[in-house]
Amino acid sequence: MTGHVNADGEPALPVHTVGPAGTLEIEAVVDTGFNGELTLPRPQIEALGLPEATVTEVTLADGRVRDVPMYDAEAEFAGSTREIFVTEAPTTPLVGTGLLWGFSLYIEFQVDGAVDVDPLPPSS
Repeated sequence: MTGHVNADGEPALPVHTVGPAGTLEIEAVVDTGFNGELTLPRPQIEALGLPEATVTEVTLADGRVRDVPMYDAEAEFAGSTREIFVTEAPTTPLVGTGLLWGFSLYIEFQVDGAVDVDPLPPSS
């Protein structure tokens, strides 16, 4: 799977997200400080018709702690489809390490640089 570094210098990847009300092709910024799978703002969650699964406590980058809802969804990512949790966040969509687990990540840090995600070989 290939993405790119956007004009703001952020590595971004395409994530095809599926919910009961339809599908969205989302460009999400890679955030290695986020250990979840994917964040989306409320309008995209509503557009997909995602059902709420749970509420979880998160610690934000500034140290504040909040309860945020998580939703059930499917994501087509790096050639496979899997069930994921989407965390609601009022920001640009983010891909976290939970979605990247089992993959290598290569980033060329320059505008329009390549962002490559490849499956890791099975561990022995």
